[in-house]
Amino acid sequence: KNVRLMASAPSTPPLFSRVDNNGDSHRLVSFALYGTRRLYVRGALANAKLVPLIYGEKWSARFYVADVPDAVIDELCSLGSQVVIYKTEEPAAGMLLRFLPAGDP
Repeated sequence: KNVRLMASAPSTPPLFSRVDNNGDSHRLVSFALYGTRRLYVRGALANAKLVPLIYGEKWSARFYVADVPDAVIDELCSLGSQVVIYKTEEPAAGMLLRFLPAGDP
């Protein structure tokens, strides 16, 4: 259930989809998280906990992250979230992560 993907800042964002062992697609609630501000990290962790409680077992949280500490990524994964990690030198790239889910199948 836990997925951790790495990606470099591509010219076109990669598409990721997740299919269960029985062939059923999961529905995603996606988030973008970048940086280390405690306010946003706490919110991300709270959302990771709430997605399955509010939406049910067919839904998963997916976080697109950049410049986020490994401990936060590990905690998101331990809560059952999918995490897509972007490594980029562009400081403003984190703000654009919120648009990546639009390309998800």
